[in-house]
Amino acid sequence: MFCYYCSQDVLLNGDIRPIRLIDVCKKEIVNTKQICENCYNVGNICIITHVWGNTKKYDSLHTQIKNLTWDVALSNKNKLDDILSGCRQLNVKWCWLDTVCIKQDDDDEKAIEIPKMSFLYKTSTF
Repeated sequence: MFCYYCSQDVLLNGDIRPIRLIDVCKKEIVNTKQICENCYNVGNICIITHVWGNTKKYDSLHTQIKNLTWDVALSNKNKLDDILSGCRQLNVKWCWLDTVCIKQDDDDEKAIEIPKMSFLYKTSTF
């Protein structure tokens, strides 16, 4: 498999990556298995847990995130834009937002991703 960004071979070497990240500049979901180690490590990763509670589900049309094919729960439709704008201002390459990067209605995926969360928090830049 070749890297989505630089066309080099992708060697995962057993690292603990989330299934997907948001490319902040391109505003798109990227499967981390398509990113080589060099591109994955270029730039910072911002890890965000969205506030639970009063949320509304928005579809991909409203979020305007490329490759997002499932609904996401947000407190308001501008929240995601605010988060990504803040990441861009901090020169962050990747954003992992739990409500976007984990399909919340997929119990199998949640069972894989939730155990990775403590590692993500420990190794994130922000």
